[in-house]
Amino acid sequence: KLDKEEKSPDYITGGREEIVSQIFGGGVSGDIEFNPDVDSLPWFLKWGLGTLTSTQDGVSSAYSHEAKILSGASLRTFKIFKNVGGLPSAPLLLQDSACKINTLELEIVKQDWLKGKIGINGRDEADGTDVSGTRTSPGIFKLPVYDNCTAKTAPVGTTDFSAISAADDIETAKLTLDNNLSTDDIIMDGTGKPRSIPEGKANVTIDLSSRDTSKTEYNRFKNGTEFALSIIADTGVLIDSGVSALTYGLEIIFPRCRYGSYPLNISGNEQLTSNSTIRALRDTTAGFLVKAVVANAVDSYPDAV
Repeated sequence: KLDKEEKSPDYITGGREEIVSQIFGGGVSGDIEFNPDVDSLPWFLKWGLGTLTSTQDGVSSAYSHEAKILSGASLRTFKIFKNVGGLPSAPLLLQDSACKINTLELEIVKQDWLKGKIGINGRDEADGTDVSGTRTSPGIFKLPVYDNCTAKTAPVGTTDFSAISAADDIETAKLTLDNNLSTDDIIMDGTGKPRSIPEGKANVTIDLSSRDTSKTEYNRFKNGTEFALSIIADTGVLIDSGVSALTYGLEIIFPRCRYGSYPLNISGNEQLTSNSTIRALRDTTAGFLVKAVVANAVDSYPDAV
């Protein structure tokens, strides 16, 4: 949406009526909710985290795409084209320019699809053009579901979780990235548009609901012990059967974490559950705060398409 606000000065007029008003503000903002598939997800990770590196698995048609937050790497901007109504012969087309991802959420819910949500800040809204293409379905095998999702914990600095067993049974897992974009750099030309949208300090939190089968994770919370965490949403479907062992899926790695809260839910004779909040921290050895790896059959995600 286009961000505008009407304000009136506090004149003493002898009455209760407003006699002057002015429209202030500029820029655009809004949210998009979606079910990520493994082909489109790297675009959102690239825009949300800042960097993306693609690697082919040998001579196969399987590729892995690694997104990270790196110091000194600015977020990329993009345009949003919108058909917001009107007549079929004369649709109302709008275009949001210089957009950046302010917040990115990825959520795994038991017996459901992977869910995503992005919060966007942009510089301006203008008339758009029709860029609609042919709508396609990603196919059921490219939509990671909970039944193939696990969480693993390990000592601080761990970045390879392939030989580590899954932790407690996960009910839900939600990653929230906040880039803390600033829209206060306003051009003083009467338009209210931001000159730029600089990034602030990136914050990453994980909300985890699990059925606890041991005291391992609770003891980490009680003792303030830091740890590494991996969340995997895998389809189990081979990308290039017989040539590559990679399967369509997503893995998010946090090399250094700490529990912020760990409330235990006790109800009669039901199994013990917890709803913990985890804060991700940058690990100097691993060199990153968070890393997301997507495996699919797409070879690259260029800056301009």
